[in-house]
Amino acid sequence: MKHNNYQKQHFYKIVITASLLILSMPGYTEPSSEQTNDTYLSDLSMQDLFNIEVFSSTKSAKELIHAPSVMTVWTEHDIKAMGMRSIRELLERTTGFFPSLQYSTPIIGNRGFISDGNEAYLFLIDGHEINSLSATGAGVEYIVPNLNKVKRIEIVRGPGSTLWGGDAALALINIITKDGSDIDGIEVTAGYATEDKQRYTQINYGKNIYDDVSVMIAASHAEIYGFPDQDGGATVFPGPYQNPGYSPAANTSPEFPGQIGPIFALEDTWEIYTKVQLGNVSLSARSADIIGPDLWARSSNRDNVFWSRKRHTYLDFNVDHTINDSSSIETSVFSDYMVTSPHARFKTISPDTVEAREENLSKEHSIGLEILYRLQLKESHDIKVGARYVRTEIDPVITYLDLAFAEPGVPADGDVFLKVNPDKDDIATAIFIEDDWKISKQLSAILGVRIDDNNLREDTTSVLPRLGLVFQPTERWVLKYMFNTGYVRPPVNVGFLGSQPPKLADDDTTLYREIGADESEEVSSHDLQFAYRTDDMEISTTLYHTTLENFFGWSGDFTTDDGEVNGDIVSSDGELYRFAIINLNDIVSKGIEIEFKWRPTADLTAYANLSHVFSIKTDTFAWSSLGFQTSLANKAQFDNDRSLNGFPDDILNVGITYSFLSTHSVNLHARYWNNLTTLASDAVEPATYVELGSEIFVDINYRWEDIYGTGASVNLFAKNLFDNDDSKVGFPPHGGYWTDRARSIGAEVSVEF
Repeated sequence: MKHNNYQKQHFYKIVITASLLILSMPGYTEPSSEQTNDTYLSDLSMQDLFNIEVFSSTKSAKELIHAPSVMTVWTEHDIKAMGMRSIRELLERTTGFFPSLQYSTPIIGNRGFISDGNEAYLFLIDGHEINSLSATGAGVEYIVPNLNKVKRIEIVRGPGSTLWGGDAALALINIITKDGSDIDGIEVTAGYATEDKQRYTQINYGKNIYDDVSVMIAASHAEIYGFPDQDGGATVFPGPYQNPGYSPAANTSPEFPGQIGPIFALEDTWEIYTKVQLGNVSLSARSADIIGPDLWARSSNRDNVFWSRKRHTYLDFNVDHTINDSSSIETSVFSDYMVTSPHARFKTISPDTVEAREENLSKEHSIGLEILYRLQLKESHDIKVGARYVRTEIDPVITYLDLAFAEPGVPADGDVFLKVNPDKDDIATAIFIEDDWKISKQLSAILGVRIDDNNLREDTTSVLPRLGLVFQPTERWVLKYMFNTGYVRPPVNVGFLGSQPPKLADDDTTLYREIGADESEEVSSHDLQFAYRTDDMEISTTLYHTTLENFFGWSGDFTTDDGEVNGDIVSSDGELYRFAIINLNDIVSKGIEIEFKWRPTADLTAYANLSHVFSIKTDTFAWSSLGFQTSLANKAQFDNDRSLNGFPDDILNVGITYSFLSTHSVNLHARYWNNLTTLASDAVEPATYVELGSEIFVDINYRWEDIYGTGASVNLFAKNLFDNDDSKVGFPPHGGYWTDRARSIGAEVSVEF
């Protein structure tokens, strides 16, 4: 505690001293446009704020209001003004999203859907996919700071697999980075926060060498201690998954004192990203080592924890060739190498233990080719035809067992235990065609279809159509109807590809067999959007109806039920059987999303978004597979009326940004959510449920750009200003809850050269 107080006092001294030095500098003058490359918030017109062109909806530039997808776009100016430091913070403020927690990685929820993985969300950097086939989606990457190399982030709120393929089932998040001309020099950024000890640095270099030659290089490093487990409080809910003070492994050894430990932590994480443009040829490359939180068997001692680790390197070579005035062809060749470790130990647990252990280590090496042909016909048809081929060599998914977690019947310390079919190649091929048809001045239609094939995760060819109608009867009104589809094949890991029938292990120990998801997730969404805009205001309302077939989820432990499946009798024997990932039947979500932005003056912008889930239910509690049947009633995922747990009914974001003296701005933001149902305990029968909320979090950010024309900028911020430290978040796969973050105060300083 003394150490923490000393760090806080030291931080305050630094901020106060720096502020005094800045204020004491003589001769303040308003910077001219020649003194800086920045465009200040007060300089942005309404056209800059409202008429944003997006790429992710159609794979070509399209004005946001006419895009055939429900989208949210965050610009560089939004990110700076609000002081957002990571994709997670950005998603917390995005309409309909609810980032939550899970033992092995932070998770994303959207439109009522939430599970124990992120495989239904496609993450891209400049259009390059960064999801893993072995892990469940992008893993820990969306909590990584920082966003200083970002030009804008485009989020498709709903399925987008017709153009982008698998994983773009519930949302698509495309991180578009700055070009060399956007930087035009060197940018150095450093940040620090008090409560979670978040520390990060980033160096960006960008330059236009010639008119059509530019280069951008970005390097970053981050480390976060995370928010400590808030122990010492009274037990709120009965049951084993109560926080504080519970470790899932129920380990009482001195090395693991039974505490969950800090959340939202990072350990020695770095990334290097570069982008080179040579006329119509571009090259992008990335190398990253991201070590994020894994709450399994964690300890409050930072030197004695497990982590989720992802090492990723890729190279993407792209040529965009213009054939004639009406057609062009774009070719992309790329290669990825990825190593994921959902439970990685690289800290020693005693002086005598020097060898690192990693659980569920998996390696992927892929090479791919994508071709996109564009044809413009008579200014009324914008036709795109694409083909994609990706071959991924998947090494065995293995576990290096640690003595601390050895169980009866499992290999000894240090032995290798194969977890899935080894040395398999995953081959994914696809073709798609889409026509953006301008029917009349007021009406346009989007017609598209994708044929997608895979040989390993599910040996099935899928057809993914989409349809969009955009009608603009007047200059102020826009009406859209959109039908989009998504498709997620099971990831390559034991939880999904396990094919053993449900039975106890031969030695009758506590080690259970697992089965996995035997079908892919299929998503279809109907969206109806009404948008109205004036010269200083824009408001949109979206009604959605989303169906997800074969919803991937963690099932938990079951006892067998008496019954008959395919002529085989399944007898109750009173034993528990473990199932990792199963298909939780079909789930339908219905809801409404409202977005609002108003700029009454050049200095003031007000915004808000509201999402409400009318209902999200599974069609039946009955579940059966591989000769086994059970009921999902009274399990972690669903409450008694078949509604999915873990996602609040209402989410509201509201805020204002006020700029003054051209280079100063203040943002005040409030996030509210209400009515989140979670399982109080799955250790008792019948199960009991509780509702969490209402919760409110207030953030404030002050930004001073181009201080006295020096090229330096500073952000001073307070996250969770009023220290809502007793807030709780439901944990989808189990009963109980997690405490949320505490107040954190910090600063970010950037200097341009």
